[in-house]
Amino acid sequence: MDPEHLTAANIRKRALSRSGNPIRAALKREQQFVDTLLTARLHRHTKSPTLWSHRRWLVTTCWELGIPWDVRYDIRHVVMVAGERHPRNYVAWQHARLLLDTDSTMAAAIAFDVKEFCLRNHSDISGWAFLSDCIAKIRDDEGRRSVCSSVLDDVLSMTESFRWTNESVWVFLRTVVARERVNERYSEQFLATNNGLSAAMPHEIPEWITMERARECTFALGEGNETLAFRGIRELLMLKPTTAMIEPPYPGGVSPEST
Repeated sequence: MDPEHLTAANIRKRALSRSGNPIRAALKREQQFVDTLLTARLHRHTKSPTLWSHRRWLVTTCWELGIPWDVRYDIRHVVMVAGERHPRNYVAWQHARLLLDTDSTMAAAIAFDVKEFCLRNHSDISGWAFLSDCIAKIRDDEGRRSVCSSVLDDVLSMTESFRWTNESVWVFLRTVVARERVNERYSEQFLATNNGLSAAMPHEIPEWITMERARECTFALGEGNETLAFRGIRELLMLKPTTAMIEPPYPGGVSPEST
């Protein structure tokens, strides 16, 4: 199937809806077919807006019919696989947001799954952006702090060990540290890691500028100047608009990332 053949996708929708009430077995077969395309090693299929839109129609149709849907399984075995096949797959991660919005009680468990994806794909800004969204979706304050602390422990440890200085990681770190108002331990660990990695960098390179802006945001927040802190965050994002992660998100939640 041509991944951008909109007419073909619409014909399949009409065929499923012909009786006016699609049967569960037919919807399940269609889901399996579409998921095979979205997770295949076919570069155009894994990031096809047409295929992801067709899957979104399948999901919403099942919800309307009261058919249960395993949100966590979908994110792990469809979205993440598509994200591995096609890095920075913002179309796939936007589908994950649709799934998460239907059941935010799964946000904590999904956050740990996505963290593992991000640590394996540390330059993938789309994965980091969704991880930030997962943490923000956790409604229980204590649970949110616990998940945030665990994620920061692992990410800061890996960042220091592997000397990650790419913008994707540091935009995520400064966003979470600033937004979640983390305790002094994590603020100090953030700054220590940042200072340790940037100390030997030439000051003219983009990586140093990104990390310097991240430090400035954290210092401003530590001084209680939230306006200055978030102004610094906006300036940091202006270095590369494709990596925006600060709330509110882009219209519809889709970041105009590079392919």
